[in-house]
Amino acid sequence: MPSKPLINLLNWNPQLFREIKGRLKVRNVAIAIFASLLCQFLIMITFLEMLPKKYGADVVLYNRYCIRVGKYCTDIDWSYWWLDIFKTLSWIFLAVMLVGGVYMLVADLAKEKRLGTLNFIRLSPQSSQKILLGKLLGVPILIYLAVAISLPLQLWANISSGLSLSWLFGFYGVLITVCYFLYNASLFFAFLGVTQAWLIAAITGIFLFPIIGIIQAYTDEAHALIGTDGIRDLLIVGAIIILGLILGSYWIWKAVNRRYRNPNSTIISKEQSYWLMGCFHLYLLPLFLLINIGIDEKSTYIFRELLIFFCTINLFWFLLVIASLSPQRQSVQDWARYRYQQINNDETAIVKGSAISLKQDLILGEKVRL
Repeated sequence: MPSKPLINLLNWNPQLFREIKGRLKVRNVAIAIFASLLCQFLIMITFLEMLPKKYGADVVLYNRYCIRVGKYCTDIDWSYWWLDIFKTLSWIFLAVMLVGGVYMLVADLAKEKRLGTLNFIRLSPQSSQKILLGKLLGVPILIYLAVAISLPLQLWANISSGLSLSWLFGFYGVLITVCYFLYNASLFFAFLGVTQAWLIAAITGIFLFPIIGIIQAYTDEAHALIGTDGIRDLLIVGAIIILGLILGSYWIWKAVNRRYRNPNSTIISKEQSYWLMGCFHLYLLPLFLLINIGIDEKSTYIFRELLIFFCTINLFWFLLVIASLSPQRQSVQDWARYRYQQINNDETAIVKGSAISLKQDLILGEKVRL
């Protein structure tokens, strides 16, 4: 008889239970555990080899982990050594979860489409949010398992390096935010018809290097500015970036849910497009003002260049929203042919037999009623 937690999981999200049951096979779990332990072993061996073989007052040897007195290596800086291990584990986790998770999600949806089971899942009484959430949590479950097994070593490296636990929590907060954004984006492109998992994973890998560089530079600068007034501005910039990722994830999630329910619909509805444009400008305006706070009043050239840059971004965003609202040709033809037959849902209008006004249909019209 299934245990109570298993029954609760099955009742809460059957799709998640289906994904976990299909992937947590003994062979797959053994491979994930072995790969995680092997990666940890190789990292530790590599960093042990980087330590000086011997040290003391009679050894003249340069090594990044040496505590040097004059030109001699007198001791080993173990906190710096553990800090490098913590960084290495963090970058490996970031790469594996982003590239591997994106690949597995796109490959899973491509397989579901090829076998025809995706349309079968659409017929289930579950909501689209639960099904897609089950995909996001269940498909990369083996990657989550491998990272969880490596977590004790990363925690020990964090403590031994002298960093506070807030760095570890901050890293996983950023990791979850970036993963949720890219996982949603991968589902979005898969529903648009891009089913080549290797292509999406390769694009993610290409963007991974600048992401790691930005995080590394941000982390080093934040570590250097701890205890100074500059850390507040740096934290504000980081919070703005995280807020942008969260807002982007929210709207991509809306589009994914919409395309899942109806593959032939537009990416967003007209009503959603108004909220999307408003949300984008509410995010862009404070960012523009924040950047211009430190600009001298006489630097009109810099202000003008920034204004042109933000206006260009706004133009491209406007064109992107127009493309998202563009329906298929057949839908436009059906609307033009049968629009006069569309009756308003209002009871008074139905009694009068009046059709939906063209203005209302163009502004808020969602679909063709034949």
